[in-house]
Amino acid sequence: MLPRADIGNVLTAGFEAVDLAAEGQVADGYQVLLLGKQRALEGEASLEPWAEKLEGRWDAALERYADRYGVGRA
Repeated sequence: MLPRADIGNVLTAGFEAVDLAAEGQVADGYQVLLLGKQRALEGEASLEPWAEKLEGRWDAALERYADRYGVGRA
């Protein structure tokens, strides 16, 4: 199971990204999500048992955002 704080971080970043997109800052919103994924990768490097699942959540958020706002995947 993912830690609640990490689930909250994905949700918060998603809301922030959408808010930025609404202000015309689509690339900045995407960057917010990329930074979150980077943190998840750091957790995986430290062998956290839930890190792979968390990375998957970030990937899904990035994919949905990219599809919705027409930005490329990094």
